[in-house]
Amino acid sequence: MFPDNNWYSHKKILNDYTISKIKNFIASVQHGSITVTYDSSFGKIFFPFFNYLVWNKKAYSVCKKNGFNNVKIIGAPFIYLNEIMKSKKFKIKKNTYFIFVPHSAESIPGPFHHEKFIKFAKKRYKGSIKACFFYKDINIKLIKLYKKNNIKIFTCGERNNKKYLFSLFEELKIHQNIIITELGSPLFYSLFLNKKTYFIEEFTPSVTPKKFLSQEKKYKDKHNFLYKNLNKYKQVDPILGKKLADEELGTRFLMSKYSLKKLLYSKNIFMKFYAGIYRFLIYIKWKNKLIN
Repeated sequence: MFPDNNWYSHKKILNDYTISKIKNFIASVQHGSITVTYDSSFGKIFFPFFNYLVWNKKAYSVCKKNGFNNVKIIGAPFIYLNEIMKSKKFKIKKNTYFIFVPHSAESIPGPFHHEKFIKFAKKRYKGSIKACFFYKDINIKLIKLYKKNNIKIFTCGERNNKKYLFSLFEELKIHQNIIITELGSPLFYSLFLNKKTYFIEEFTPSVTPKKFLSQEKKYKDKHNFLYKNLNKYKQVDPILGKKLADEELGTRFLMSKYSLKKLLYSKNIFMKFYAGIYRFLIYIKWKNKLIN
């Protein structure tokens, strides 16, 4: 029903976890980590009978502060994916590095210094390197540049790809080292999985809007181990990193299959009818998006 429920495999993950085939969730699921860009409209759902399902206590508190009470904490879909994948074996490839190139915003190119970063990475990290790009950020020029430097390129495909996070999860598991270049979901995914994680932010100019700069400063001051206390290789402290990842991904809020299904689906005829009308209205607005 909400188009962004389909992004990054979230609908498939939650359906697989609950052993369901729910086409229309009676809720909107937070689709990415939010650290320093909360505003007064965060948590607003136009239809009062639907819940906003957030990842952590901070997001929940902001929703409540903004006066939006139809909010529930379920944790990030990634932690449910981890539950699904627990029985699968992954062989770690030694001396491998998986780089997350900055994710651009909608139609805004990521301001990243590729040439300088490649030179830095190849000098600092000896081994096989693979770079992960958001599908909209790849172009022929970058493909040639990375290929010239013997760096493989990977993408999870479009964000509506049902296997998006499944593919990313596998890459995270099989690579020995993970290199992150901006504050965001991949950083927390890597630390959550207890991967050897490096945080190299200096090649990514800050694009934080002025109104969020105070939030950014507070976050950096609170979690200065990410910015000031890294070793020369920029490796994140694994203990502090795991603690932060658990907090950001809301691991303690992991729900049972039954409880989660109750939040996502309703047998109420009125709710189904109401959801159908809303789905039609939102389809008019998002014609070019996958909303099934």
